[in-house]
Amino acid sequence: MKNSWYILSFIIVLFSCQKKEGAKEKKSPVKTEAKSYAIISGTIKNSKEDYFIFLGKHINQRIDLREDGSFLDTLKISVVTTNGIKINKTQIPIYIKNGDNLNITADLNNFPESISYNGIGAIENTYLLAQYMYGLNQGRSSDTSIYQLDQESFNKKIEEYKIGLDSIDGLYQNINPNLLELTKKQNIKSIGFIQNLYKTTKASFKNQREVLKKLVKGVPSPKFTNYENQHGKLVSLDDFKGNYVFIEVWGTWIKEYTENSKILNDFKGKYAHKNIRFITLCADNKASSGTISFAKQKWKNAIEKNNLNGNHLFIGNDRQFLIDYQILTLPRYILIDPKGKIIDAQAPSPIKPELTKLFNTLNLK
Repeated sequence: MKNSWYILSFIIVLFSCQKKEGAKEKKSPVKTEAKSYAIISGTIKNSKEDYFIFLGKHINQRIDLREDGSFLDTLKISVVTTNGIKINKTQIPIYIKNGDNLNITADLNNFPESISYNGIGAIENTYLLAQYMYGLNQGRSSDTSIYQLDQESFNKKIEEYKIGLDSIDGLYQNINPNLLELTKKQNIKSIGFIQNLYKTTKASFKNQREVLKKLVKGVPSPKFTNYENQHGKLVSLDDFKGNYVFIEVWGTWIKEYTENSKILNDFKGKYAHKNIRFITLCADNKASSGTISFAKQKWKNAIEKNNLNGNHLFIGNDRQFLIDYQILTLPRYILIDPKGKIIDAQAPSPIKPELTKLFNTLNLK
């Protein structure tokens, strides 16, 4: 779910008194002129890039990082609303307006958990970050897609989510009313989107549950044929018969690959000389990329840029394997035995310890 994004204003009034001919003369209060810009500064450690992007309504500005990760820049905010900053492909919410002076520190080795705010606007952005992290952690803690739940379980999950968001509001005092209104509207909109999507996909996931009941351990796996690999060669599932096969179905937008490539490569490296083959199926197609040729180029770029190991295959327009396994959400993992029979049609992710435990039950040699 996309989460919503959000700050504080300050006016300094100066009073001056001047003594003239032994008597005090009152002067009218003088207001400083409202600043027509905001200041953003801080330090971003361990970034792979030397910049990040500030994204907002009528603004798209590059913020350069110095060698030590520090930065300092000004922003001219024409519309006070929730915005975002995009760092190494990860976008986090931010709320800022002219007159603010916001300091941000973060370590991308522990991101976004390491984000810290100081200065004018810190209170609002700490509140906004809490909302963002709540939504992020809800997604991380659920192994079952919310769209796969039955109606009663789905309704319960939505109510729990609403209660969690409301509890965050109670933890923060003196939040800018504009920000509270923006977050409330965005949360209502996001929850409504989830509810509508659940209604439209309910039948599909019901069908998926019925199909998965048949794709149990010991059943012959559905097959694919003539998928193109990263070297241009056509490959079929039967080419790997005689080995265990772990299939990863993903898309180039899946952060589990783009941000955890080292973890994935290290995991596969442990089994490099074992009788198991790792196959990665890219589901990018015309619908996600505009054209098949562009989708294929994105796939090749993602493999190279993120140094992804394994046997990479491009699905393209042949979606039958995805249909046979009822793959409606990504990523999805499948484990097959050397005879081509299913071990687990919904296997754990390589970044989770459960997969290592499952592999330990196999006759790997």
